Amino acid sequence: MPELDAERIAALCRGFVESRLMLTAAELDLFSKLAGKWLTVDEVALPERWDTRALRILLDALVVTGLLVKRAGTYSTTPLAAEFLARDGAMTILDNALHGAELWHQWSRLTSCVVGAGLPPQLDHNSAFIGAMHLLSPRLAPGIAALVRPELARRFLDVGGGSGAYTMAFLNRDRTLKATILDLPEVLPICREHLIEGDFLEHVELVAGDLTRDEFPGGQGLVLLSAIIHMLSLPQNIELFRRCFRALLPGGRVVIRDYVMSADRLQPRAGTLFAVNMLVATEGGDTYTFAEIRSALAAAGFVEPRVLQDGERMNAVIEAYRPRE
Repeated sequence: MPELDAERIAALCRGFVESRLMLTAAELDLFSKLAGKWLTVDEVALPERWDTRALRILLDALVVTGLLVKRAGTYSTTPLAAEFLARDGAMTILDNALHGAELWHQWSRLTSCVVGAGLPPQLDHNSAFIGAMHLLSPRLAPGIAALVRPELARRFLDVGGGSGAYTMAFLNRDRTLKATILDLPEVLPICREHLIEGDFLEHVELVAGDLTRDEFPGGQGLVLLSAIIHMLSLPQNIELFRRCFRALLPGGRVVIRDYVMSADRLQPRAGTLFAVNMLVATEGGDTYTFAEIRSALAAAGFVEPRVLQDGERMNAVIEAYRPRE
């Protein structure tokens, strides 16, 4: 039996991801449709009246798992996947995969089976999500704070700041900075607890607001969007960037921490898979290329966008400036 460590346990938590991708592809018979052919997203989606955005995200994820290949915007089944997962494959086990998809739905009842006639445990999803993000922050936040040098701004706003981990990392560089965290009313009590634990509460103003519609506190030298833009569509991000622009002083900058995808959307691998998470968990979220982010920033009025750091695990950093007047 393999010895468990933190990485192994984390892998168990997300072990369903690639299985679900393969099962969905089997249910849609994608391996048969693409076996021996090179088709675009539209060529696959339009005859079936499927959603092209959703299909593109799925196909790219299947590429990084090794079941499909991508070439110049077209997709095909790998020889091994065609052999085992296409309907006419020489050693097809497609029916096994389809049975596995049925089992998936049955296994999703496991918690309810255990509690019987009782109610399933009611989870605090906000607390669980923010707690999970907070556990990841110590590995990334200090390095990003050093890269960004927030002390040059004097006043900064952390939009959707969650646990406050990045605000605290920024303040660790200079506690005379004036910091504001904007997040939903139900999130701020969780944030407050973390700030108290870290002895940062007196340095931070907490503001309740919805980053998708509310105006942001003005007079900022820096606005941080840490793991935010993947939750939104490109049009929503343009509006978000416009609110950031209005909150900044002339010459101020916006800093974005997120995945930044390669032009073919296959790197970083984790970002390709994370796009599937956004597909099923949000209305329009995705992971974006630098060209897409740059275009959205320009539409909001920002100039001089540049990648400060590439990253494999949502630690790429982009900055852009509000022009000086």
